[in-house]
Amino acid sequence: MALSGLPSLSTRRSLDHPALPVEQGIEAARESWLRFPPFELVMKIPDMAAHITRMVEGYSGWHWFHPGLGTNVDPPAIQRLAEITSPTLILVGGANHDDYFKVADILEKGVLDAKKVIIPGAAHGLTLEKPQVFNEAVMDFLCDVATQ
Repeated sequence: MALSGLPSLSTRRSLDHPALPVEQGIEAARESWLRFPPFELVMKIPDMAAHITRMVEGYSGWHWFHPGLGTNVDPPAIQRLAEITSPTLILVGGANHDDYFKVADILEKGVLDAKKVIIPGAAHGLTLEKPQVFNEAVMDFLCDVATQ
């Protein structure tokens, strides 16, 4: 489900729309996925680029060839964020695409007990790009929750 008011990412069609893998083949879809804008930063780190490439190359593309199998929730989940009662950590990379900041803001405003943390210098691959900072943010959050 698209979030209203959020522009789609430039390669979104190739990721979600079955036309690319069906018309041009799974390799074209995988290549497009590797050019996904939020992966740009992590793809500049050789070890991380190799990891992401192996992950994408190993993906069967099942969802591209079986579209429409998702479940529509009524009302949409975005309208039900206030129903989330657990403490929620929202992590976003400081170098991520603007759309992800917008989503993080929507989640932070909609979830009652949400905490947003921006990890500087990371984009979409937080756990790969800044694993120590990511782990520290999670541990700090869990310690805060444990003392509440």
